[in-house]
Amino acid sequence: MCNFRADPRKVSVYELLGTMMNKNLALILLAFVAGLSLLAQELPMQNGMFNTCGPRTFTDSGGAANDYAPGEDFTMTICPDVADELIVLDFTEFSTQEGQDVLKIYDGDSTSAPLVGEYSGNSSPVLVIGNNATGCLTLHFSSSPSAETIGWEAQLECTPNCQDIEPIIDSTNPSANAEGIIVVSAGTFVDFNATANFSESSAGAIYTWDWGDGNTGFGQITGHQFNNGGSYNVILTVTDSNPIGCSESVSITVIVEDSIITANSPAFPESSFTPEELISQVLVTGGCAEVDNFEYAFNGTSDNLVEKSYGYFTRGGASDFPFEEGIVLSTGWVSEAGNASSPNLTMSRPLGIPGDIDLEDALGVVNSRDGTFIKFNFTPTAESISFRFIMASEEYSGTGTNFECDYSDGFAFLLRRLGSTSYTNLAVLPNGDEITIPNINNNPTCANNPEFFEGYNSNISIGGAPGTVTDTNFNGRTKVLTASSPVTPGVTYEIKLVVSDLGLDGLSDQAFDSAVFIEAGSFNLGGDLGDDITIANGNARCGGNDVELDTRAPGATHVWFKDGVEIPGETGSTLTVVEAGTYSVDVDFGGGCTTTDSIVVEFRESPVVEGEPQDLSNCSTGVTAVFNLESNTSLVLGGQDPADFLVTYHNSLNEARDGLNPITNSSSYDGANGEVIHVRIVDTDSGICFVLEDFTLEVFTEVTATPGVFAQCDNSLDGDDTNGFVEFDLTVMDPVVLGGLDPTDY
Repeated sequence: MCNFRADPRKVSVYELLGTMMNKNLALILLAFVAGLSLLAQELPMQNGMFNTCGPRTFTDSGGAANDYAPGEDFTMTICPDVADELIVLDFTEFSTQEGQDVLKIYDGDSTSAPLVGEYSGNSSPVLVIGNNATGCLTLHFSSSPSAETIGWEAQLECTPNCQDIEPIIDSTNPSANAEGIIVVSAGTFVDFNATANFSESSAGAIYTWDWGDGNTGFGQITGHQFNNGGSYNVILTVTDSNPIGCSESVSITVIVEDSIITANSPAFPESSFTPEELISQVLVTGGCAEVDNFEYAFNGTSDNLVEKSYGYFTRGGASDFPFEEGIVLSTGWVSEAGNASSPNLTMSRPLGIPGDIDLEDALGVVNSRDGTFIKFNFTPTAESISFRFIMASEEYSGTGTNFECDYSDGFAFLLRRLGSTSYTNLAVLPNGDEITIPNINNNPTCANNPEFFEGYNSNISIGGAPGTVTDTNFNGRTKVLTASSPVTPGVTYEIKLVVSDLGLDGLSDQAFDSAVFIEAGSFNLGGDLGDDITIANGNARCGGNDVELDTRAPGATHVWFKDGVEIPGETGSTLTVVEAGTYSVDVDFGGGCTTTDSIVVEFRESPVVEGEPQDLSNCSTGVTAVFNLESNTSLVLGGQDPADFLVTYHNSLNEARDGLNPITNSSSYDGANGEVIHVRIVDTDSGICFVLEDFTLEVFTEVTATPGVFAQCDNSLDGDDTNGFVEFDLTVMDPVVLGGLDPTDY
């Protein structure tokens, strides 16, 4: 016969010893003593003050096995027994009568301390920390006179108070100036490197960044692209692993220059160039012959940078402006086109100088005014010439006015063989239309060739709907256009670049200015390979992409070299480059005309996904589960140096592609079943080259086994066997453990 007691905790040691009559006594007594040790770790709810740092289990008055009682009214204070530490209660179970049996928790050593919260029903305190000078928590529990329920269990421990944290922004690229301010143009990617000093430990520290523009980042080595002009207070916050969430912050200012071009700025010596110098040193590249025989007309003087109607421009803070630099001709003051955003500026400068008869003849108009032109001779060595340009105008007005439908300034690129009396206008659209404001606009009343119109400036001063471009102070501009023409190598040509105020139907108009921006180096006479393509220049390609070099002289004879060694079989005018190096070309145009040019080509190191990320799965009683997304970091990086590449996780493909809103709690992410997580690996040097991959989260329903007791006698009472061992067939417990669950599923 087997004897069992329902609650062994309530049996005295003497009673237990009196019932043990066989050799199993020693084993049972050992297990009983261990049970007493476990019970001693419980701290049930009661009146009084207790100094302890655990680890212990804090429970209701009934302990882990029993319910609390009706009509309870306990006040209990728990304080740390270690100096400068704080009590932590992590509730793993909580259930009382809703609204009847209430636990109140106070942040201090009495009920006069600030109330943390009141909890009843299934509203668990979850995690409570004594965040006060004493580190204590005071708890008051009262239950109704009638029913009761299971109460609560919480893990009781202590945690150290906050350590000293000193966050440091070690370096940035671009670097800060002498005032400690980073000054960049719009669209610039700024790299940040951070460290921190800790009075105790750096373990588990997290580095988060507030870029000041609504976006955030994380990591010691990271970066951000600042796209819009303004002043941004970038804040670095370093948080340690203390459950309190101890953190300190430091900030640095980033000033983003206006998203607008510079024009005739005294900061650039080219702004003081003569027309001859602008053509020969900025506009024209390649070929054997020098350009010569210059003529020009413009407003102002060469040293008057404010009032000149021609000049030099750079992209400045206008990151979306398509030209790095070039020359500009205007019917007004070139300086007003950029340098500072002026939303209320009306660019209307009557210069009081004549128009241009050649332009009038080319466009079939009269009464032109304020003409600016540069004319010169050149002898091409290539079989064609071309250059890229943009037309911008104050006459663009947008919705609400028909001004741009009726008025137009004009410009032309007039080409003729030397000695010929008739020009050909190269400033035409592919369909032959002349490039004028009425011919290129998106006005609802007179829209014409809108595919060549970039947009209206959102800072327009004469009405109309805001548009898409803010890179000049003009009211609108065209997209990049190309002027081109076949030419005969060795033959001398004359070209005239001219812009003027004019009206339609014989009307004269000097009211609103226009300008033409011509890209530097785009007037290629043949053989020029352009600027070096390097990391330092900011134009290097990412690894895996190719670069095409072009002399633009297909009729010439070519010999290509890489790092001084001839490339066999490469004799055409173009060369596809897939490896970094110094490339050079000898171009023979015939007739004793030869040129040589070289270019340095670099590629940025691009990351790769060396290992496929694994789909992650976890069990949960709810619809979501906690995942460590970073378990895929080592897989996707493989052998790549983590110091060279940053791995981030994102909720959407677009955010991953743009590097926005990385998941900050990637080591403990609360995810849903079927959720797709996107991985982004980016090089930490430039923040430009990246690769994407994704994986899926799977959440399975968590199953709890049903506890049971399986007992058999050892036959000692029958006298047949006294060895204390019995054979059990554990499979008979399957239905008990499954508790009604379908055995085919488990």
